[in-house]
Amino acid sequence: MRSGVFFIKELRFFIAFKRSYRSFYIHLWYKAVTEMMIILYGMKRKVFSFKLLSERSE
Repeated sequence: MRSGVFFIKELRFFIAFKRSYRSFYIHLWYKAVTEMMIILYGMKRKVFSFKLLSERSE
C-alpha cells in the first residue's frame, strides 16, 4: 500500500506540473488500476476454483 500511496503522490505532482495532460494521466492511471483489479480478481478465481477441484479429486 505504501508504494501505491507514493505513486498517487507522484501522479499528483505530475498533474500539477503538466496541467494540460491532467485528463490523460488520470485516464492512464485509471486504466492501469482497472486492469490490475481484473487480473487480480481473475487470479483469485482461478486459485479458488483450483482449490475446489483439488479437494474434489481427493
